[in-house]
Amino acid sequence: MIELQKLICKKLNTTNKIRHVVGDFNDIKLEDNSLDFILDYDSIHHSNDMSLTFKQISKKLKKNGVLICFDRGMPNHVTKKPVSYTHLT
Repeated sequence: MIELQKLICKKLNTTNKIRHVVGDFNDIKLEDNSLDFILDYDSIHHSNDMSLTFKQISKKLKKNGVLICFDRGMPNHVTKKPVSYTHLT
């Protein structure tokens, strides 16, 4: 996904405006109050401590910054079967 993002940024001439980060949700290696937005694509569900993760994200965002999150979200009562694509024909 990071490589795709880099290609898109190059095409749109935004490489100097976008930071691509792979790392630990609870130890984000960026300055506090330094980001206008954070884009999460299908990864935040891996957090072991959502409360801490969202606190860390909030610290990195500037005032009125935005978290854009495209991720899986299912109520606890949903079993793995409907979520799995392996049962589809």
